[in-house]
Amino acid sequence: MKTGPVIARIKATMAARFGTRVGGTAEFVGARDSQDTMAVPHAFVMTLPDEPTEPLTVSNITQALDDRFCVIVAVSNTVDPRGQNADDQLDDIRTEMLQALMNWEPGDPLFHSALIYDGFENIELTRARLWRRFNFRTITVV
Repeated sequence: MKTGPVIARIKATMAARFGTRVGGTAEFVGARDSQDTMAVPHAFVMTLPDEPTEPLTVSNITQALDDRFCVIVAVSNTVDPRGQNADDQLDDIRTEMLQALMNWEPGDPLFHSALIYDGFENIELTRARLWRRFNFRTITVV
């Protein structure tokens, strides 16, 4: 799955929240190294391993892939050492992200289904940042 259209969609629909602070996999690695000085909130779009299904036809020509990606978001945790404020920010961000991405078709609707939200995971909590991973998927027919 291409992450470029997802990054563009988040930048276009959530500009008030993130400004231009939406990146990809390579930018995420650098951000983790400099997280104490990184501007927040910040989002990073990364692909996850796909999950192929059994072929859809007897001739094995058509197959569906559960194409998966995540949006990792970092917010400030400096205001509240308990993380409550950061958690509230992430809940608001999730609501906005669901409005921006749910039911959106990231590619040709003939080959891609609309995006489906697939839950979240907390990645890391430090005194400076709270990191959360929001998971999404689409069915791609190949």
